[in-house]
Amino acid sequence: MQKTREALPNPFPQLGTPGEKIRINPIGYDREIREIKEFVLPNIGKQPLMINIYGEYGQGKTTFLKFLEEKFNGSLPDSWADFLVDKLDISEFPPLEEFLLEKQKEAEEKGKEGIIIILDEMQHISTEGSLTQNQKDFLDSLRKFADDNINGVRNSLFTLVLAMHPETEKFFKDYGYYDVEQRRGTFKLVLRDIDYFTAHEMVNEYFKQMHKIDESVEPSFKHYFDEAFINAFYILSQDVESRVNGIRRLNGRTFAQIFFVLFEEYNRKGSKLEFEDLKSILLGDKSLKFKDYPLQVNREAYHDILNFAESEDLKKIVDQMLFNPRWYFEKEEEKHWLRMLSQRGIIAERECIVVDPNEIAKYEKIEKERIYLEGEKWLVFTDFLTAEQKGSLLENHEPQKVYRLSEEYLEEIYGFKYEYEGSDGSSKVLREYFKLEPSHKVDEVLEKITENLEFNIGRCKQGPSYKFAEGNYNVLGKIKYNLGIFYYAEDYNRDDFKEYMENVIKNVEDSEHDFVVVLVCPYSNKIPPIKENLEIRKMENRIFIEELSSDSLRKILEDDIEGLENIIRESMKIYVKEAFEKGFTLPLTGFKEKIQNKPTLLRNKFVDEVGKAWSIELQLSEPTKSEILYSSASAVDGDGKLLDLARDSLKEFIKLDEDDIIRGCEFSRYEKRFLELFDIEKDGISKNEIESSMKRYFSSYSRFQFQIS
Repeated sequence: MQKTREALPNPFPQLGTPGEKIRINPIGYDREIREIKEFVLPNIGKQPLMINIYGEYGQGKTTFLKFLEEKFNGSLPDSWADFLVDKLDISEFPPLEEFLLEKQKEAEEKGKEGIIIILDEMQHISTEGSLTQNQKDFLDSLRKFADDNINGVRNSLFTLVLAMHPETEKFFKDYGYYDVEQRRGTFKLVLRDIDYFTAHEMVNEYFKQMHKIDESVEPSFKHYFDEAFINAFYILSQDVESRVNGIRRLNGRTFAQIFFVLFEEYNRKGSKLEFEDLKSILLGDKSLKFKDYPLQVNREAYHDILNFAESEDLKKIVDQMLFNPRWYFEKEEEKHWLRMLSQRGIIAERECIVVDPNEIAKYEKIEKERIYLEGEKWLVFTDFLTAEQKGSLLENHEPQKVYRLSEEYLEEIYGFKYEYEGSDGSSKVLREYFKLEPSHKVDEVLEKITENLEFNIGRCKQGPSYKFAEGNYNVLGKIKYNLGIFYYAEDYNRDDFKEYMENVIKNVEDSEHDFVVVLVCPYSNKIPPIKENLEIRKMENRIFIEELSSDSLRKILEDDIEGLENIIRESMKIYVKEAFEKGFTLPLTGFKEKIQNKPTLLRNKFVDEVGKAWSIELQLSEPTKSEILYSSASAVDGDGKLLDLARDSLKEFIKLDEDDIIRGCEFSRYEKRFLELFDIEKDGISKNEIESSMKRYFSSYSRFQFQIS
């Protein structure tokens, strides 16, 4: 076709990251941006502040950092402040304290009242092996900064903006950064992949910003593309990302690059790309490629679906659903056709309410998806809520029917699969799960766990108000425990959660369980009790409570148990650290067996002696004679061999002097090996890390009768 106008400048980045001329604002983070402003401006000058921004490749870290830089450096009319803003590449972990001293001097010379330092991981940091000396020094400097303890630096003048990849975050947390992140003067932001809303607004944002530079470009995509282009290529971008970069994600950078290609096609055509142009591109009649990957769908699957369209009206609806794969609200004139397509499995039918962003926090645990509907809105799916949940959550909202191309056909035609972080969308396996009878829901989860978690002996049992799985399980392949896994599903068990836990605790205390995990089904509106209201006594056992996300439940149902294994491992690691911090002897691998193998004289008193030794070590009681060595043993031990055996055994755990007086306690070689398995160094244990992790995992225990404050 002959061009009707000269080619316009392309607003979209060919390489994915916006150029220097275009200033793109972060999309979909209005609340977080407002919170950052309210976090920094009133507090800078009063205490050291830190902003942690975590994001995968293509999620917008660079865009967000540029935005914050301009908001704080006074360069724009809408800037928040006129602070000194500078960057430091932390890829090689340069000396942080020297840099802060240098910037403080510069701020004083320029009369700046605040300093913003952006610490950006410009090159991927290796997370292999242990910390280098530079990394240790860097983390130590961050701790000193958070504690307002860097010599010569007025830490309260500074806000550090630390931008990292999630793998780097995990790497740092393993080496103690978690305690820094939990400080009062810290703000955390986790960036997300794009969704329907952010895809729509991102395309518009590029046109708005290009219009400011060149008025020949209109400030809205509607002059250049049919809306269906945004929804179709949002869905297709996941498969493109998978084929080009090997990762199945909804990557904003890749999405923007695809629109660079589409805008070039607009320039070639010379007029708006309409719905029929979209069909032509996606079906391969008009060949467009992104990095040698054809931007097209499965043409054969499309024609298979068309075979169901017996009339022009139905064919029109099928085309609409296929090439503009968004959520559609039910219309009276289309109801007959929509129900027909739903019954044939071509489209999915859901019940939902429409929620404004300012009230979405109320629906945290419920399946939802953000869309564009004359602005930002959320669809909160209600079809699998209990009647009780609907009564409490749907007040002032009228449920509506919505339709979209089914998951099966989204995958077959677009190569699109739901793989969420936090599961904000639908999942076939979850929908099938919630159709089950309450008792069968519990059975389904427990059966999946016993089939896939590699219990040496796996079986399900039933108590007074619960079912649970138990078996012998090797943590890290080395630490053997009798593991019990309880699954709390609200519609199966009507008990208050605290009553439920009391029943579980009674069962555990009367059993041989070494370690217990209680999994709480997602979408439950019953809040688990806080740790202080849940007492677990008289036991070496551990109980950990994990509130499953819908994504975690989905993975279990799909036979992916890696996440559950991580929960068990991390729960045990937290327990070990806490026990170490409080000075308790740890329940070791083989500990019970070792005691059982000792003579009766030791077996009955051994644990009491160890507990007494730790009480002395922690200065809670005075040194005392060993009851075992000063008992009636001497009367029955003519040659002293039994006492020598007892003394040697106790010395593995207890500090004994030459008079057999207990002077304290120490970690045995067994316990040291146990700590080494979890890579725990005595000097590297952070109380803040333990406390913050405890809030998540809910661990509570009492190893001995005395308490440590």
